Amino acid sequence: MCYDIKNKKRQVIKTLNRDLELRRIPMDSVFNFRSLGGYAAGEKVTRHGVFYRCGWLDRVNKSDAQRIRSLGIKTVIDLRDESEILYKPDVFDNPDEKEIKTFHINLMADFSPENFTYELQEQQGLTPFYRAIILDGGEKIRQVIDCIAENIDRGAVLFHCAMGKDRTGITAMALLSIAGVDRLDILADYQVSETYIFSSWENMGSDVENLLASFDIIDGKYGGAIEYLKSCGVSGEVMDKIRAVFLK
Repeated sequence: MCYDIKNKKRQVIKTLNRDLELRRIPMDSVFNFRSLGGYAAGEKVTRHGVFYRCGWLDRVNKSDAQRIRSLGIKTVIDLRDESEILYKPDVFDNPDEKEIKTFHINLMADFSPENFTYELQEQQGLTPFYRAIILDGGEKIRQVIDCIAENIDRGAVLFHCAMGKDRTGITAMALLSIAGVDRLDILADYQVSETYIFSSWENMGSDVENLLASFDIIDGKYGGAIEYLKSCGVSGEVMDKIRAVFLK
């Protein structure tokens, strides 16, 4: 019996150590759960164990909850709107949770009808949605980046929306751009969601054209991702703090 317990403990430790170096962490009750670590950024590399992205956190089972805690995640940023949160509330977002702090920042809160309506989305696909995030969501993007910088000393940060691909993808793009990751890798990080969510939700892909359309606006109107983030109000000090923790 004693041997079995020791064996199980060794296996748990081995699994936890492995998780800290994985890009996609397979889970039973959370899909599209990934680290932003392991990307080249000039002469440096993004660290594992700093930023994670995923889809819904409403049905996290006990095993996966322990796995998430073991990654050192202390902050969750929920990018969804109020109706989505009421429909599928996060498991960790409750008064009894003492270890993980949840923040709600709705990236869609400031959308204008000129840039996004669901009728436009039906006609043009996701392009209007991405255009609205870039053109109307700058203040909320600043809030997300500032929230990350304010809480990163506490531990790893997990951010998510519904599918973990659109609002989450824009947030990942911002963080990877701050780190200096090559654009091809940023596009690839976005695009892979289509594979990871396919088994659960068909026809909800992450076509690279969506993010390319965002970059077209960012480049044409602002002169690049860093200049865009500055226009949103993200300070150089905040970006430097993120780089200091995110890069090795």
